Amino acid sequence: MELYQAEDNYIIQDKDSSLWCSRVDGKLVPQPGSALGNAWNPVCLGKVFGVIGKLRIHPESEWRLLLIRSHRLVGQLPKGHDVYCITRIAVLPLSQNGHPDIEIERCDKHHFGIRQKANLILGPAEGQQKSLAKTWNSIKSVAQVKKKEVKEREKLERRILEELNRMFTESDWFYYSPTGDLTNSIQRHHTHKGAGYDERFFWNQHMLQDILDTQNKELARPWIIPIVQGCVQIRECRMTFAPEEGAQSGGSGADSDDSDIKFNLMLISRRSKFRAGTRYRRRGIDESGACANYVETEQILQTAEHSVSFVQVRGSVPVFWSQPGIKYKPPPRIDRDDDESQEAFKTHFEEDLQRYRHVAIISLIEQAGREAIVGSAFMKHVLLYDSPKLTYITFDFHEYCRGLRFDKVSVLLESIRDVIKEMRYCW
Repeated sequence: MELYQAEDNYIIQDKDSSLWCSRVDGKLVPQPGSALGNAWNPVCLGKVFGVIGKLRIHPESEWRLLLIRSHRLVGQLPKGHDVYCITRIAVLPLSQNGHPDIEIERCDKHHFGIRQKANLILGPAEGQQKSLAKTWNSIKSVAQVKKKEVKEREKLERRILEELNRMFTESDWFYYSPTGDLTNSIQRHHTHKGAGYDERFFWNQHMLQDILDTQNKELARPWIIPIVQGCVQIRECRMTFAPEEGAQSGGSGADSDDSDIKFNLMLISRRSKFRAGTRYRRRGIDESGACANYVETEQILQTAEHSVSFVQVRGSVPVFWSQPGIKYKPPPRIDRDDDESQEAFKTHFEEDLQRYRHVAIISLIEQAGREAIVGSAFMKHVLLYDSPKLTYITFDFHEYCRGLRFDKVSVLLESIRDVIKEMRYCW
């Protein structure tokens, strides 16, 4: 898709669709592709690979548009939908102040013969542009009543933008599919057709609100691409069978290749946008029932004709608890009384049971020592909830797997074999 600069808008053109991003008020408006002909002197700045959305860090700040500058193909979902990992983004100020200074790839159609990627600065020469920018910044600073507050705000904005850029470019955390839906599991696709995206894993939903609110859903649809934070791995595998004893061999390796079974193995982890945070600083549950760092992981086994899916979720123990302090492994504490925790606990599992019907809880908390206080609270609230749709299993992970003996997880797997068989899978 191509990015154009016009007098009052930046316009992103993708085949028969266009997205008009106002440089006056920051509004995002989907339009037909033919609308580009109505723009005043549009100039192609280069090409991008998708729109993440817009954000404004402070009420007095200008809107900024986040674009996918480069990506890496991960593989294909069932039904042939490509999945990409975002590797770089571009941040475009939605303002009329000067010209954009962003690095994006040149467009082959409009920049024929220019191979290099360059800072896209239109209009005055670079030195003159920087001089004008400094002058403008000086005038703007003088116009502010509280200079110190302005400087602090600008400093904060720079830090957040730097961190935002680092978050996308120095990790493999953010994934999307231009034609598919990464937010929903295979089972939700089939049992809730037309229900839309799963908001828990739609990380850029708020940033696309203008487009989501558009009355003409057909115009809006090409620009609503959910970004999922997590991990997506897709591998092609091959199951080779040795010839049976006494069977005649064709004498060629090609025959054995024909008998091999090829399949794709996919692992998709979706991290919830609700109550996300760093370890130790984000623990437990909140009043809405969202528990910290909740992740849904789906394993998909795909052959030429079939897709088989198994879903697991993980999250912080869903009661009100925390680990305050800055020392290594601060001791956990319970923050609310039983009645408050039980209400949030109930909300959490009512939502989970509505989505997954039955839930087998596996608690990895230590049964003795500093973590025991959290484990005891967890079991107490399971008993108070008293639902036949919950199965509660404890496995003292640190005790069993002490000394990096992770093979001991086999003890857990063997003990829950019947639970997994009863749970089954989506085929």
